[in-house]
Amino acid sequence: MSSPKRLYHGSPHRLTTIEPRVATGKDGPDAQRNAVYMAETPEEATLYALTRPRVGRRGGWAIRDGKVHYVRNPSMPINRQGYVYGHDFQRGQYRDPPQDNVQIGYTVDQPFTPTVRTRVRLSRVMDRFVEHATKDELREFLHGTR
Repeated sequence: MSSPKRLYHGSPHRLTTIEPRVATGKDGPDAQRNAVYMAETPEEATLYALTRPRVGRRGGWAIRDGKVHYVRNPSMPINRQGYVYGHDFQRGQYRDPPQDNVQIGYTVDQPFTPTVRTRVRLSRVMDRFVEHATKDELREFLHGTR
């Protein structure tokens, strides 16, 4: 039997069980199914935990080169804290990121109780957040036209 793979999920919420759901803001058919979206590193999951809004949708953000690029929205600031959940999965309990859309990350189709929970704080990673004034400015950056 192969050794387990530790994957991480970032959330603004303190959870005991993590349930699959449809992702908001992810593109492509692979993002339109019920799943828990996972990262390979706790650092990446930290960015998701602090960026994902507690309620509603942020309306413009992406992770590129280890940094969050987001549209400034005074009514929906970046979270000051969040949680990163780690869990060990055996092959077959998770799906690798699709080769044509690796930004989606790993997915897990079944609920699970994480083995590790870590509280993360924005003050420790503030240098990894890049604010953009408008959605058009963010789009231009992401498509390399700026």
